Amino acid sequence: MTIGPFTNHFQSKEAFAVTVLDRYMDVLLEVAECTLRDEMTEPLDRILGYFEAIGEIAGPARWLFGCMLANLGLELPMHSELVRERLLAGFEDLKAPFAEAIADGQARGQVRWDLAADKLAIVVLAAWHGALLKAKVEQCGTAPKIIAGSLPLPLRPTVT
Repeated sequence: MTIGPFTNHFQSKEAFAVTVLDRYMDVLLEVAECTLRDEMTEPLDRILGYFEAIGEIAGPARWLFGCMLANLGLELPMHSELVRERLLAGFEDLKAPFAEAIADGQARGQVRWDLAADKLAIVVLAAWHGALLKAKVEQCGTAPKIIAGSLPLPLRPTVT
């Protein structure tokens, strides 16, 4: 593609980045809708189901690319306010269905209740994105499999 169609269609590189992020988020949120909001499935199984579904999407590429949301979050916020705002919205959009599944697990007594669901969702997503970064460097799916298998541990109810 020559530069002409690109510059005629998008007002800026930042506008292009936001459009790409919008499409990427559409995929992530579709996966979240099918897995995390599936009320016929137990809450912890929903969370694990999300990671498995993402693994099916990203695994064939051997995790070479990681997560676009996290990748761009590491590189672009200091260069573009427009992209930074979209990244923040993307993280919030993704956090919401995780928090809903966790809150459902808390209501059922399957997930610890001493931390708010939205705080636990941040912990889960931070661990996931760290695992994806490690998998990107290793160029394999080992780290996401490990984190997906161990994520229930910090979510389990505390024993008093």
